[in-house]
Amino acid sequence: AAKEGLVSTVAISGDRMMTVNDQTGELVDLAEEKVYSIDFKGKSYKVKTFAEIRKEWEDAQKKMKEQAAEAREEPEQGEVQYEIDFSVEKTGQRKAVAGYDCQQAVMTIAVRQKGKKLEEGGGMVMTNDMWMAPTIPAMQEQIAFMQRYMKQLLGSDTETMARDLAQAMAMYPQMKAAMERMQKEAVKLEGTAVLTTMKIETVMSPEQAKAQ
Repeated sequence: AAKEGLVSTVAISGDRMMTVNDQTGELVDLAEEKVYSIDFKGKSYKVKTFAEIRKEWEDAQKKMKEQAAEAREEPEQGEVQYEIDFSVEKTGQRKAVAGYDCQQAVMTIAVRQKGKKLEEGGGMVMTNDMWMAPTIPAMQEQIAFMQRYMKQLLGSDTETMARDLAQAMAMYPQMKAAMERMQKEAVKLEGTAVLTTMKIETVMSPEQAKAQ
């Protein structure tokens, strides 16, 4: 699906949100506090209560904290450090996408060894080619529903989740720096992305290329 494309349709009515594609569907019911996962091909569905999902979240949090503690205890000698280059460019190109007048914005994130150029130490480049439309009310409605869902599912734990995520990022300075830069550059991306093409490329160092 990631290669060929996947079309999903979202419908919201009151306390319910349904997301479907040609194979599966998910219905979130805030009133019942249940999530229905639907398999159209197998003609079956599974139900999870918010309590069950909350328990899975708590177990995942516990495991993440244990792994973080183990990582801090590991020696850092010889560990490769990375730096992230982040840029957003508005190309000035415009075109109509799904009936919206869109502007093109290209976001580039490059991860490379600290103190070395990408071609010297190798690394990874992720390029997001986005066509930005003016803010779409329907998308804002979906965001608002997801906020209600998360608050009802986790309650005050939404703050805990944000804090734990910040702590996890603090363990990886390159990720923290990328997030900070992304927030700073986000002002250039006003509106809604209605078409995004993501490209991920790995760049080998001369030593890696020779070994291959």
